[in-house]
Amino acid sequence: MAQLHLPGAFSEKRRFPLWIVLVALVAVTLACAVPGTAAPAPAPTAEVVEEEITEEPTEEEDSDGGLNSQGQQQQSGGSNEPTAVPTEAATPTPEPGGAINRDNANDIEIIDQYSMSATSLTAVGASPTEPLMVTFGWDKVIRFVDADTRDVVSELTGSADYSFSTVFSPDGSTLASGDRSRVYLWDVNDRDQLSETLLNTTRIYDIAWSPDGSRMAVGGESRNAYILDGNSGAQVDEFRNPAANWIWSAAYSPDGSLLALGDADGRLYILDSESLVEQQMLSTAPASFDLEFSPDGSLLVSCNTDRSIYIFDTATWSLVTELDSVHVDACQDGVFSRDGSVYFSIGDGGQFYAWDTETWGQLALLRFGMLAWRIALSDTGDQIIVALTNGDVGFIGLP
Repeated sequence: MAQLHLPGAFSEKRRFPLWIVLVALVAVTLACAVPGTAAPAPAPTAEVVEEEITEEPTEEEDSDGGLNSQGQQQQSGGSNEPTAVPTEAATPTPEPGGAINRDNANDIEIIDQYSMSATSLTAVGASPTEPLMVTFGWDKVIRFVDADTRDVVSELTGSADYSFSTVFSPDGSTLASGDRSRVYLWDVNDRDQLSETLLNTTRIYDIAWSPDGSRMAVGGESRNAYILDGNSGAQVDEFRNPAANWIWSAAYSPDGSLLALGDADGRLYILDSESLVEQQMLSTAPASFDLEFSPDGSLLVSCNTDRSIYIFDTATWSLVTELDSVHVDACQDGVFSRDGSVYFSIGDGGQFYAWDTETWGQLALLRFGMLAWRIALSDTGDQIIVALTNGDVGFIGLP
């Protein structure tokens, strides 16, 4: 058999048969080609590890205010926005609006101001059952307004003059309004006039519904307070002021057992609502423009022309405190929040206050810069509606 002679460095003793070399080469080739004998493919976990590494922030991202290795936003300055969600849930942002109370009253603001009339608005009312309000003033037009959209939905004419009171019944079905000497009842749904009652007064100042809607107390430029039937509007009784002064304000207690009346000299008469027999007489400075019982009936608040606010405990009829001369001019009107934790007052000069009813500390002060006549609280307690002397309606609420 022929032998392969390898040149160069190999000697005769290192000669190998050619067939042995060829067989070895073929064996190596076949071993690489046989299925199942090849080296295993790289494990897929290598790619996963690589992806996890690429998702982690780089040093440059950390220094630019991105996320650190724990997924927390860096506090250092930088222009890059974070690109990952923090591992801890963020504090939810409060929804806009909501009923105003002690906890959020310091955030209230004037959220809207709409023109409703070319002349002064002297009264405003809000339905207790739906987002509906009314305005009234020198033009003698009662406007029904959607409190959400601010759209005027209807107008009522026929009043002989303006007054300072337009009030919805407790169930929201009837509106009471006044003029010089008449009280009108209106059906809220179809806007029909239900009744017209002539009283011996030269101006209607205040109308207050009893909690069950069966009666109304009316005060005005008269020494008498008139009690009207809530259904027919007819006069059923009257209270004669012993001091012979005008009755400017009226309010029923939440349980309907008491009627409070305020006169031009600052006297507050607390009466049995059925018999009109005097239970208590309180003294404030002249005169009480508005009276309000707290929703739980524990407080009676008088908003007075001497720029002050007087707060009485109804259990003892003692003076809790006096907010002395807090308004620049007369305190015109007041209303409690739905939960009773805040009392709102509006002054002649357009200053609007929110007061904490536990401490009677000031929670908020807003300014309209003009005379404001009346305020009303919306059905859900999220807005206070203000009648302004330039014919505008102001809306106060949470941002």
